[in-house]
Amino acid sequence: MKGESEYETFRSVASADLLNVDRPEAGDVDLARRERSIVRLKEVGVLYMEHLPCEVMEARLL
Repeated sequence: MKGESEYETFRSVASADLLNVDRPEAGDVDLARRERSIVRLKEVGVLYMEHLPCEVMEARLL
C-alpha cells in the first residue's frame, strides 16, 4: 500500500433534515399569507412550487 485507495467515485447525498431543526410550525397567519401569495402569483402568471413550506414565520417576527 502506497497511500493509494481503491475508492474511485464520490457520490454525495444531500438531506434537508438539518434545515428543519428548530423550525416553528406554520400558524394560521402564515398559511393565510402563503395562500394570498399563491393567488397573486397565479394572477400574474408566475410559476411557483406549492409544496414548499412557509419561509417567514409570524412567530419569528415577534
